[in-house]
Amino acid sequence: MAQPFVSVDTRKGRIRLNRCCYDILREPKYVQILVNPAKEQLGILRTDKMAPESSRLKKEDAKQGHSDIYCPGLIGDLIERYRWIRGRSYRLSALACLDSEMLVFSLPAAQMTDEVVRNDSREAAYEDQTKH
Repeated sequence: MAQPFVSVDTRKGRIRLNRCCYDILREPKYVQILVNPAKEQLGILRTDKMAPESSRLKKEDAKQGHSDIYCPGLIGDLIERYRWIRGRSYRLSALACLDSEMLVFSLPAAQMTDEVVRNDSREAAYEDQTKH
């Protein structure tokens, strides 16, 4: 069985759950992202209720192997706190699963997974224009 992990994409401001996370949490409709700054942990809590602090997961995306949660504000805070490099992605492996309701991840254990994320041609053209 695959290992549960999330990828934090600092360029797109998203957290991507792999299919294993989605399955362990029993195909949740919604999740909440929780951060415990004292323990330096990120939690993904399963919920079936829509609330202002929850994010909807699409079952169709999970069939493709992942589910995305867009949270650029949170990711900006993580970049500053953990000195992550903007434009790079980080992988966090699950430390624990609590009653198939919550997955827990260690933030300091994040591993950079790629080189600088390449911009698509429209973004590169915009960046070139703004430099002049």
